[in-house]
Amino acid sequence: MLNTTDSQKLKVLAKQNPEIQILIEKLMKEYEFILSKMSHEIRNPLTLVYSSLQLMEAQQPQLTKIQHWSDTLEDVKYICGLLDELSSYNHGEHLNLSVFPFSVFLRHIALSFALSLEQTNIQFCSEIADNLPDLIGDQRKLQEVLLNLLQNAKDAITENGLIRLKAFCNDHHVIVEITDDGCGLTSEQIPTIFSPFTSYKTNGTGLGLAICKRIIDSHRGTLTVSSKPGLGATFTVSLPL
Repeated sequence: MLNTTDSQKLKVLAKQNPEIQILIEKLMKEYEFILSKMSHEIRNPLTLVYSSLQLMEAQQPQLTKIQHWSDTLEDVKYICGLLDELSSYNHGEHLNLSVFPFSVFLRHIALSFALSLEQTNIQFCSEIADNLPDLIGDQRKLQEVLLNLLQNAKDAITENGLIRLKAFCNDHHVIVEITDDGCGLTSEQIPTIFSPFTSYKTNGTGLGLAICKRIIDSHRGTLTVSSKPGLGATFTVSLPL
């Protein structure tokens, strides 16, 4: 799978020669088609297998006593989720654009996330500027990005941790910062954090942040991270107005 650096190199090559650009676009379309077809062809029968295993368990509860039954069910569920994320990654550049009030959009996300923390001791605070202008973008995919980043922050902290969301305008861009006081990242981890299938958390697929990066890149924005071990992390989304 192409990582972010590979994609950027291809874009540079494409700008240098119109014939190369046509060839690269053709290869990328073929690449996306093959990736979509593979994930689709594997995901559908695997989903049926998972559903069948659930049905068998419901009809025969004694199956749960079989050694490794639960582990097998979880493994199949994990692979189904991985294929779903692979499909999301592949379609990260396909945007359904609309104009929407960004402040209202962010407050809705902040409220939804805050409600998900009600049964925890995690502190969450948001600081969203009132003067944020309307934004042109794909609301569903941008929501996916921000909720993913917030969930990652939740996964990185202790049960008494703190998560902050801050949004403001800066030089014709709207900036969204999501900060946690969790375990942080090392200098070796940061360069690969957005690469597909790279994960530094338990049971992570390694596609969540890659999907986020692909979506933000498609909006002509940037997604960056600053972090130090033991001092938490800040993920910054910058979107052009």
